[in-house]
Amino acid sequence: MSIDWDAREYPGYQPAQLDPDKANVPCSFCDWWNRRSWLCCCCFPCIQCANGLCNPCLAQRVDALDPEIYKKTLEMPTKCPEELKGVWWLQDNIAAESLVNFNDSFFEDKGDGNLNWEHDVPQSWLRDYSVFGLCLGTVNACLGITKCAWKEWQQVVSATFNFEKGKGKFDEFQWVYKINEDEWQKASYAAKVGEPKADEVTYMYRWRRVMRGDGSTTAAWDEMKEVMQSPLPKKNCCAPWCPFWPLCISKKDILLNMTYNNQMQVVIFPPEQRRPPMYSGCCCEPKPVRCPCMWPCCANIHGVWKKNFPGPTATTYGKDSV
Repeated sequence: MSIDWDAREYPGYQPAQLDPDKANVPCSFCDWWNRRSWLCCCCFPCIQCANGLCNPCLAQRVDALDPEIYKKTLEMPTKCPEELKGVWWLQDNIAAESLVNFNDSFFEDKGDGNLNWEHDVPQSWLRDYSVFGLCLGTVNACLGITKCAWKEWQQVVSATFNFEKGKGKFDEFQWVYKINEDEWQKASYAAKVGEPKADEVTYMYRWRRVMRGDGSTTAAWDEMKEVMQSPLPKKNCCAPWCPFWPLCISKKDILLNMTYNNQMQVVIFPPEQRRPPMYSGCCCEPKPVRCPCMWPCCANIHGVWKKNFPGPTATTYGKDSV
């Protein structure tokens, strides 16, 4: 189906999710939304294991400011175009998602100037090490499971890009616009083109390249580092030990705090980059074995997009998946 790339134009940066008159944070009196929250911290190991589909080695806790953690994914064979290569910071996204790497995505050139893109939602997507981020990762990893012994992630996000137009389209409500070489901005709209409120932006945030495909960092890396290492701008003496400390701050302050990422993140890397086995028989060995604690349906879980590569690589475990 052809896409009318002129149907929408860049609306200007309008992060509606940061407007207290438009945004809604349910139960904001409790700091579940805080990307650095200690809420339910005693349960973090269990939720992290669930994030990995009951594989204790799959979802890894990492330091987002350590450049080495991105190295293997950036070095893997890829069809990713230069416009999207590298590591991208999702600035002003108040969901607990901080960074994404497109190198292990699936790309298909349609030959008409359009490029189809698909990406595993659970994999190569860094989420905050908090109850919000861990639960979000768990939901994304588990949704769509309908059969046992399946070998591909079930949650996928897709879009079509046209780099000549500097635009990308996810669906009728979500578009992304190229600002410069190292930035895109993603906008969500209230209605389809031609309908009332079609131009009303309901959510908008920035994709900022913090690391290029060759591993070098951009100016945005230092900005991200400052945000991650700075204290929350709006808090009080009850933070963080009392989970109800947000009762004493405004909704506007809560939304501002939600833009401050956690330096510690949780990620499921492509298989070649995953944590080595922690003990004999661990389900993270090159050929996973069934573990009594692992959900039987997910014993052989690994990444998708094997058709992007000539053979077993970072997205496959072995010949059985080629």
